Amino acid sequence: MNQLRAFSAFLLTLALFALAPKFGSSTKSDNYYDAKGPGLSIDHMAPNLYRGTGNPKIELWMVAGYDSSEFVPILYYKQPLLVQFDTTMLRAEAGRVDQYSAVLPRLPQGDSYYYYFQVLSTDGDTLVRLPADQSEHITLMFEGEPDLLVWSLHIALMFLGAMYAFSALFNAFASGSSDRHLKKLSRKVLVSGLLMAVGSLFAGSLVSLSRFGYLWGGWPFGGNESQTLMEVLILYWLGLTVLFRGTIFRFRPEKNLVSPRVALILTLLGVLFMIGVYLAGDHFVEIPL
Repeated sequence: MNQLRAFSAFLLTLALFALAPKFGSSTKSDNYYDAKGPGLSIDHMAPNLYRGTGNPKIELWMVAGYDSSEFVPILYYKQPLLVQFDTTMLRAEAGRVDQYSAVLPRLPQGDSYYYYFQVLSTDGDTLVRLPADQSEHITLMFEGEPDLLVWSLHIALMFLGAMYAFSALFNAFASGSSDRHLKKLSRKVLVSGLLMAVGSLFAGSLVSLSRFGYLWGGWPFGGNESQTLMEVLILYWLGLTVLFRGTIFRFRPEKNLVSPRVALILTLLGVLFMIGVYLAGDHFVEIPL
């Protein structure tokens, strides 16, 4: 029975890790921009992150009801700490009348560009801006490539953490409303929380450093929502061990702060929360090969 639970936990974790990248990419709809002006429409698919070794190419698609010689597409860009935007003209791709592009100088890993587009008439009047809101811009961050060994450690620890969480859930259901299986449940909850903590706060921070130039961008150091969610998840699982304090290292169920039935509910909520956080995206960068 224990081997069956372990195998089932492995399969569920494998399915979660297979689904997470696809789910994350399918829910990212904020990198598409479009706008319309007099007689023309433009759209742009923002790369958001750039990992290449060369200079990034920024592309703009445009459909106009008049000759292309009557307008001038301009890309405005700057680094966040600068005030003045630099400009460069977007030029039509060879053999295309609807695709324009410009190449920007590559920045060091962790640095960013703010940019936006304007299509001007030959008289210098603005026909359309993208994004349309004058206060908005698009961000392009330059991403480094994590070390394969550090990446592997991060993935392995987070995989084991999820697997132990699923296994803890199986133990919680096996315990029902009795105290008999609480010892295994308590220890699996503790191990799961520790694996997530080391995998995210240590190995994950090293991956973040190699990608963006900072160790931790979650609360309270930055606005990285994925890392902040991971913080809350880790605190939840480690907090459960406090509630199970009577059965973690010795079998004294009367010292627990919750009943077995409540323990089951809290473990189930923890697993559901974990699934949501793992699916939230940007936790598991693709293999750096």
